[in-house]
Parts: sequence; C-alpha cells; structure tokens
Amino acid sequence: MPADPSTYIDHADLTTEDFATFERLRAYLPDTHPRWALVYGINSSTPGGRWASTEALFELTGPPLGAAGRFARVYFDEHGKALPDRPADPVTSPFAEDLADHLPGWSVEPLPLRPGRDLADLHDRVWSWSWPGFTSTTAPHTALALTGPAGEHLLAVRPGADAPLLVGAARPDDAVHLLDGTPELTVPVSSGVEPDMATLAAEITGTLAPRYRQVLWRARADTVTYTVHGLQDLSDALIGDHPWSDTRDRSIQLFESERDRNRRAWYHVEVLLDTGQHVVAGIRSNAHVEDLLDPFVGPHLRRLHAAEKALAHLQEIQDRWRDAQAALLGPPDDIEPLLRRAEALRDQEAWPFARWLAHSQLPALTRHVTPRVGIPLPDRDQQMKAARARASNLPAWPSPAAPTLTAAPPPGRHRPTR
Repeated sequence: MPADPSTYIDHADLTTEDFATFERLRAYLPDTHPRWALVYGINSSTPGGRWASTEALFELTGPPLGAAGRFARVYFDEHGKALPDRPADPVTSPFAEDLADHLPGWSVEPLPLRPGRDLADLHDRVWSWSWPGFTSTTAPHTALALTGPAGEHLLAVRPGADAPLLVGAARPDDAVHLLDGTPELTVPVSSGVEPDMATLAAEITGTLAPRYRQVLWRARADTVTYTVHGLQDLSDALIGDHPWSDTRDRSIQLFESERDRNRRAWYHVEVLLDTGQHVVAGIRSNAHVEDLLDPFVGPHLRRLHAAEKALAHLQEIQDRWRDAQAALLGPPDDIEPLLRRAEALRDQEAWPFARWLAHSQLPALTRHVTPRVGIPLPDRDQQMKAARARASNLPAWPSPAAPTLTAAPPPGRHRPTR
C-alpha cells in the first residue's frame, strides 16, 4: 500500500463510470483499461459462495484527475458491487455517553459503521480476537472505541440488536512490529439490550484493562529484546579472521561489511523507534523507588536516560530521512541512485546510536519490571517504607570507582611482605 495519504484519490472525485470500471477490473473483465490498472485485490468468500470481505487497489494510469501515480482504494459488497465512500454524519450514541460516565479517565468513542471504508477500518482495529459475526459489508449494531488512561485500547462491539456485547483488544500503534501479542481477551460482558453499566465498567477496568496491559507489555518486551540481540549480533560479527591478499582487499571488504551491517541495522532501528520508546516509558512507570538502591538494578536504571537520548537522536535521523525522501522528485531512474546514497548516509549516521542500544540493559530492565505490569502500583508512602527497609538489609557494596583503602599499620609494626 502507498505510504503517502496524498496519493489516494477522494471518492468524491470519482464518477459512476469509474466505479463500474473497478467492478470489471476486479473481476478481470477486461484485463486492461486506458485509465485504470488493478494493482491488487483481496477476496474472501463465505460457505455460501458470496464474498465476505473484498478490497482492491487501483492505480490511475491516465487523465483526468491529475498525473498518473495516484491510487483509488475501493471496497466491495458481497455481490461484488463497489462501495463509494460517502461523508459520514457525526456519530452519537447514548450508550457510549452512559458508559463514559462510568469510566472516568477513559475515552468512549462511537464508531461510524457505513459499509465500505468504515467497516474495513473497524476490521483493522481488531487485535487478534475472533471476528464476531459481521464482515466489512455487513455492519454490526454497535461499535465503540475505548481508550484508557494508561494507553489501553479496547473495542466494544454488539453484532446485532439482541446479541451480547463483546469487549476485546484493539490494535496498538506499533502492532506491525510486535513479534507476539495474540491476546484472546474477547469476552461477552453483557447479554441484555440494556446492560448494567456499573458491572460492565468494573469488568473493563478490573479485568480486561490489566490483561491488555500485560499482553501488550510482554509483546513489546519480547520485541525489544529480540531487536537488541539482533543489533548485538551485527556488532559482534562485522568481520572475522580471514586471509587477506593485500591491504586494499581488506579495506574494500571492511567497507562493504560495514555498509551491509549498517543497512541491516536500520530495520532494527525502525522497530526500536516504534516500540522501544514505549518500553522505556513502561520501565520508568513501573520502577519502584527501592530499585534505585538495588546494586544490580539501580546502575542500569540510572543510565536509562542514555537510551532515551539515543532513541531521540535516531528519531531525528529518521525525520530527516523522510524529509529527504519527500524532496526527491523526478523520474525513477534518476531518483534511485540518489536514494541509495541517501540510505547509506542515513544508515552510517544511525549506527553509533544503534550500537549503543545494542549494549544497553533494556532487556534486563524489561524482565525486572514485567511482573509488575498490569497490577496496581503501591502507595508512595509504602514505596518509601519498603525502600528504607530494603536499604537497611542490603550488604555494604564498595563503589567500583573508589577502591577500599587499607588502614596503615600501627607504629613499630610492619606490613607482612610476600
């Protein structure tokens, strides 16, 4: 899919003939058209033979609507008819307003459910729980987006007017990079038309929200750990002991190895920019005061700001790279070599910060706080009491920067010699 939203054509600028053309191209009748080309299509069918969900992307190859290189994203109903997007009226829901009153600190947003893009967007919000009986062409009765104060994202969906309300996990922003995270959190929390809002809110805040935080944290922690280990492997295996015919061969091989390493490291950098910042914030929010007094955890925790600085530098590099991409205009054959050189410079600039993160203690700190995620944090007074009690029981650890001094022997006595 094109990453730049400006390349998509507003359906208001399309004609009835365009949509008829999309239906023929999607069915490969005919295979070619002077203005439009089918880029890809996604089709799925129900047991009865009807399409349950279908989406297609078409590229504009001729006038009007401006120059070529723009796209139309189109959804189809179960009969194969194209569904033009229409401006949606503001969505209001007394049910959502009532639920919001019982969830202080939460955002409760009713979602538009027009066939086509609205239902496809709803489908994209779902994070690894079973699709409850509706498709991108058959709307459910109700759908609400719930956002909690700690970043929880849930969906509340009622497939039909008399169906039970289902509440499950919604996709986080960095879901594309998460290795794990397949939460089966969907539960029917109400079976009546008029659910008990207090019971529903208690189920959300007391059960589903903590489980969501735990699943999301573990997925992010595993992803960051895997990514850091990948950077470690790149750092340790740059170039081995090989016979070299001359200094020039070694220099060329070293340059090519470094360039390949930097290029491969950039993927890990993009993962850390999406997920690593969430992990750093999670470590800070779940760390206790007494952790600073722990001789094994405290030093790593005090250096966490260095990881934040490294991520900030990498974010600046990524922002400049995106600006450079947007500034490159012209024929693809002219742009391609410029892009390759710009990528090499980007990767070279990013490597020192990626290498620092490779040898950081992010994996160890994530493991340390993982048991605390999703449970209430202790009161600050209780934290201070626990810290003082812990400190009084800790052994005396000499500072590594100041070695222990040996007392001078009394006058008239000599230190034994070896």
